[in-house]
Amino acid sequence: MDAHPITSKAVIDIGSNSVRLVIYDTLGCGLLPHYNEKVMAQLGDGVRETGKLSVHGAAIALKALARFRAILDGLDVAHVRTVATAAIRLASDGAAFIERVRQETGLLVDIISGLEEAQLSALGVAAGFNNVSGLVGDLGGSSLEFCRLEDGHVGVGESLVLGPLAMDAREVDMARLAQSVDRELANSQLLAGHGGAFFMVGGAWRALAKMHMDLVNYPLRQLHHYRMDARAVRLLVEASISDDPLNRERRARASRRRADILPYAGMVLGKIFELGEFSEVIVSAYGLREGAMVADLPPTAIAADALTDGVLLSSRLREETYDFGRALAAWTIPIIRPHDDLFGKPEVHDRLIAAACLHADYGARLHPDTRAQLAFERVLFGSYANVSHAERAFIALAVGYRYSQSFKASEQKAARLLSKRQLKLARQLGACMRLGAVFSGRSASVLADVELSRKSGRLILTVAAGKGALVSATVQRRLETLADQLDCDWHIERLEGA
Repeated sequence: MDAHPITSKAVIDIGSNSVRLVIYDTLGCGLLPHYNEKVMAQLGDGVRETGKLSVHGAAIALKALARFRAILDGLDVAHVRTVATAAIRLASDGAAFIERVRQETGLLVDIISGLEEAQLSALGVAAGFNNVSGLVGDLGGSSLEFCRLEDGHVGVGESLVLGPLAMDAREVDMARLAQSVDRELANSQLLAGHGGAFFMVGGAWRALAKMHMDLVNYPLRQLHHYRMDARAVRLLVEASISDDPLNRERRARASRRRADILPYAGMVLGKIFELGEFSEVIVSAYGLREGAMVADLPPTAIAADALTDGVLLSSRLREETYDFGRALAAWTIPIIRPHDDLFGKPEVHDRLIAAACLHADYGARLHPDTRAQLAFERVLFGSYANVSHAERAFIALAVGYRYSQSFKASEQKAARLLSKRQLKLARQLGACMRLGAVFSGRSASVLADVELSRKSGRLILTVAAGKGALVSATVQRRLETLADQLDCDWHIERLEGA
């Protein structure tokens, strides 16, 4: 852990709709936002008609940027990247505004091109998922960027003037708007017939995803990695453009600030889904800002597993706790690894088990009466990426079972995301973690004194010579529980002198 210290980095995003500061704790490719402030400046309001930034918006933005600079100075954050996107690119006075920002705040602002904006958004998605392929779409205030991803690698990108501010999307003539959207989408070189997954990025589209969760009563209100198939997309598009009072209220619940542009965002999503012939839509909470944070990392670091780094950041693990979690994973994986694929490729099981084991000491400072439930909830909503909703629920349930044999998955809404076999695996993993933790006192060196193996239908605990005192009645009970979960007999084998 010492080779990869936790550092603070910040990004300021001067967008068409908002100006935002996010300060991250970073470790490897893990990103944990610990400060996030947004000011709705609407710099891009009117750019299409006047060619210039909103005067009122510019004043709001400058005040916000001065505040952001003071916060960064107060927190002594040295690594700051400030980017400006479509509104500044398109406005004739954009460069002059950026110079004024430099003079009044000292911030050096990078006016990024449409292509760079597309690729940074895709880079952010690549950092938030595990080696995915598809087309990334980022709907901002003034523009819409597309960029290809292939096995986590960023490909070609493009930018279209299709943001709600640029299109005056608050007007009620949706038929006229639809014609304008059709003309602009026809200019895309990437969209038609793309197929596969569409990764949607941007605040308006995230609000739409919240609306869909409301429509279907989804059990896990976690936007990142939320998936919608063709049927779900059609339902969402219809609800987003409907003038029915119930759907108007759903839009307001999803985002009161964006409720008036959600019909436009839904209409655009529907057209993209049809033209692209996609099989599913996947929501990404990672985008431009996260891309800007990892842009200076080598490709191998971005391609690494952000799940482990995210767990370390979220849990703030001490070195000895980290060492124990790693040792427990190596001890557990050969026992728990399923024979068939429950989450996809076989190696996926190992990374999920390893992530759960890093939480094996997570509840140490929680009250015993509520430890299992609190640990479950904290893990379920942990700030880490590269994990699907089902995988996130699996890890959290395993941690719940790690702290209580009587933990009830049936009482957790998120358990609905898992099959019976996946639920059984979570229970087995929790039982194995309980055994390893109690035997070793959560010490990696002590855990090395015992081997757990499965041979000929029997679960065998082999204790090193001279370490027999570690086998308590509790250890035996937990070994018996694990064996029962694995549908096998159990045996304790003490080596000579143990």
